[in-house]
Amino acid sequence: MGEIGYRYKEDAPIDLSVRHDNFEHYIHDILQHVSTSHPPYHEMGLKDSDGLYQQLSTKKLQIENEYYSSVRPKQIPKKGEMPILALQRKGIQYLELRSVDVNVFEPAGIRLEQIAMLEMLMLFALMSDNEPLTAAQMAENKHNIQLVAHRGREQGLQLQRNGDSVSLLDWGQHILDSLQGIAQWLDASNSDDIPGNLYQNSLQRQMAKLADMSLTPSARVVGELPDHGSFFQLAMAHSTAQKSTLLQLPSDAELQSALANIATESAKAQAKLESACEGSFDHFLEAYYSQLVATSTVAS
Repeated sequence: MGEIGYRYKEDAPIDLSVRHDNFEHYIHDILQHVSTSHPPYHEMGLKDSDGLYQQLSTKKLQIENEYYSSVRPKQIPKKGEMPILALQRKGIQYLELRSVDVNVFEPAGIRLEQIAMLEMLMLFALMSDNEPLTAAQMAENKHNIQLVAHRGREQGLQLQRNGDSVSLLDWGQHILDSLQGIAQWLDASNSDDIPGNLYQNSLQRQMAKLADMSLTPSARVVGELPDHGSFFQLAMAHSTAQKSTLLQLPSDAELQSALANIATESAKAQAKLESACEGSFDHFLEAYYSQLVATSTVAS
């Protein structure tokens, strides 16, 4: 999520800002980005001297999925439908959380209690009485995300909230305190196949990390680095160990059979799709982007 992460090299010059004050403005701004030409991309051209594609379009965003953010509203499109138009027509079907990373210390890459924590945070965001985000608040959010990504382990780190300075620890504690009621409600509503007090225990583990930074995943990584020499070697060591752990688990014959059937059906569907394909990639792109011409967008 920092400056060296998965992001645009020319973020500011291109101006890929998107308003988050209402749904219509969000859709409009992304449609504008995939419809507006960007001079450097236009000068480059779609194809190289050999006639091979070097980009899909010369717009600021070649496809709407190139708009990177921590959370994205999504809708499953029909075949050939632009995802942003599916979102505009049918509304939000689910939210994509894009800043969740793999836990290198877990065989499955994530713990059940971590999933519980994500669920509580999403419910907290849903039920909070928040006003629509202004451009200034969006800029603060971007600043805070990058600051935490680069300096989140720094003692006394200060973030910005509505123009005021607030410490990461104080803000984090305020949010975790606000989750107490949600955790109790979820635990009381749990089914028998969910561990008892899963949500309250998960919350307590997060609170412990605020009190003792050595319990955080980043602290564990930093602590192990001298034993491995590099982050690459650390990740490889844990990946190898996790693979070994998973391979030693008893095989689920029913699951393996179901997965094999799915793979077989998928290969058949691929062959059928490829045999039915007509036209060229040029024609496909032309038809794909022609959807923008036929779409009336909400005025800014």
